[in-house]
Amino acid sequence: MMKRYSKEMIIGLSVLIAVLVLFFDIDYLKGINVFKAANYYYVSYTDVNGLSVSAPVTLNGYKIGQVRDITYEYDNPGHVLVELALAKELKVPAG
Repeated sequence: MMKRYSKEMIIGLSVLIAVLVLFFDIDYLKGINVFKAANYYYVSYTDVNGLSVSAPVTLNGYKIGQVRDITYEYDNPGHVLVELALAKELKVPAG
């Protein structure tokens, strides 16, 4: 005989699935691909006029990544720290 699931268990499982779908949908709408590997780089700029989170990073007109975060550097006045997520295949030289 098949065991019936309680209403609380079904509701809990439904809520859990809804939260996971919401999380992935929000990242998808931001342009973040959670299944694609990326390297993260932190760059300090003095002028980020017009730059925004989720803006594409391009190289020769081809999208190679995107801006993940922009924060003000309080310990280095006048500088803004930008986190970039670049394609894993792109090799950025040191320095």
